Amino acid sequence: MVNAITSTSNKPLVYVFYLGTLISSVSFIFIVAMLIRHFFFVRLLTGWPSLILSIWLLSGLIILSIGIVGIYLSKIYAETKHRPTVVVRKKYIAE
Repeated sequence: MVNAITSTSNKPLVYVFYLGTLISSVSFIFIVAMLIRHFFFVRLLTGWPSLILSIWLLSGLIILSIGIVGIYLSKIYAETKHRPTVVVRKKYIAE
């Protein structure tokens, strides 16, 4: 089943790209919220939130980069197949 999904489409790579974007965006929003909360409101546990959020941000960026490289490689692979851009349905013989 895995071969059926991964050999015909690059949609899983696009989903990985979107997942990395989502994780990075959410962690960046939480980092900004944590900084605002730290400077203007209550102090949180020292070290723990910043460590977890930095791990999430870097992990999201890594997943995003893997998605970008995967999409790029899938486009290269599709180009190297040398398939025609159009399919000829009928063959006309010039007489």
